[in-house]
Amino acid sequence: MLGTLNLARNITRESKQIPNCELIFVPDSCEFLSRKQDCCANFVPMLTEVGLCFGFNLKNDRHPKPYMIKDTDASWGLKFSITKPLSNANIPIYIHDFYEVPTIDSTPQHDWDYIVEQLSFSMKQTYTTNDTRQLSIKQRHCVFDDEVKLEVEDIYTFSGCTRQCRMKNSIRKCRCVPPFYLNIRGYRVCRSDEVQCIVDNLMEIMAVDNCDCQLRCFNTIYEVEKMKIGTQSNFTAKMEASFVSWPMVKYKREVLFGWVDLLVSFGGIAGLFLGCSLLSGVETVYFFTIRAVCMIFSERKRLEDIRRRRVLEPVPDYDLSLTPYFIKPPSPGNGTNEILKRFYPDMSNEYALKTLFIRVKPAGQGKKPKHPIENIKPPFGIEFLN
Repeated sequence: MLGTLNLARNITRESKQIPNCELIFVPDSCEFLSRKQDCCANFVPMLTEVGLCFGFNLKNDRHPKPYMIKDTDASWGLKFSITKPLSNANIPIYIHDFYEVPTIDSTPQHDWDYIVEQLSFSMKQTYTTNDTRQLSIKQRHCVFDDEVKLEVEDIYTFSGCTRQCRMKNSIRKCRCVPPFYLNIRGYRVCRSDEVQCIVDNLMEIMAVDNCDCQLRCFNTIYEVEKMKIGTQSNFTAKMEASFVSWPMVKYKREVLFGWVDLLVSFGGIAGLFLGCSLLSGVETVYFFTIRAVCMIFSERKRLEDIRRRRVLEPVPDYDLSLTPYFIKPPSPGNGTNEILKRFYPDMSNEYALKTLFIRVKPAGQGKKPKHPIENIKPPFGIEFLN
């Protein structure tokens, strides 16, 4: 839980210097988890884009780790009292994440007019599973802490991204940054005569559309649920900010249908309609590419032997007759003799068969004259039979 009080309006209106913490908070009025706290030791002043703020449970050198609240604690909130200013200016109260900082993009949860003495808020946290890393930042609309490195923060935050964007805009336009961006290495603070440049280019410096800042993948939102009006004195104002209930609401962001699910779906469809799987496609590609290339280069002699053996083997006969055997017995030579008689009635069957099936010159013999019967290759068309 982080409560930040913006006192910029009161500073400019009532005095010319930054107010002291002892002059704002009533001594011994701060309580956290029903335990007394030193207000000035826990409320840290800081300059922000919305003015001077006093932050409790804020990430800084004093508090590198956040205060944790447990469901067994007697109290789930923070109590404090402040001295009422002379003016009637309200105090904006920001409740946000431990790593965030109030910016001009954020809206205060409550504009305190010293009438309300209790704010009850709820916390809604969204966390993202690691399987979403397969998506881009624009697709999932969030950034993991280790994905984007910022110059102004050691951990990625939305407020840090917007502040860095405006600082770069200011450097590009005026070669310096406004005075409230202090102690940031590599950025020079504007002098008094350079502030006018910031004013002249204010709208362009404030624009962050070109930086594409996204929320963190572990994001927390605080919303005020209840407010209680109390009886405030004329000199002090009390405030208590606490959780309205326990436990908190958590939302999970995950990938419901990823690349693995897509492959599984394609494999199921192919198995249902084609009777094959993804592995069958991989084997087909392997058979016609890698395996074929390896066979050509490593088994060249074996391939030549197989080709030579297939050429020298006699071609089997084919019975091309469509007449059932119980009506007419099969033709001699499975129909080959009938084809030879039709084309070469004066040629003996023995010579015709040799001419038809022996198409390779035997070793040691001269070149044999070509014969037209060599163009006939099985299987023959059924149109040659009567």
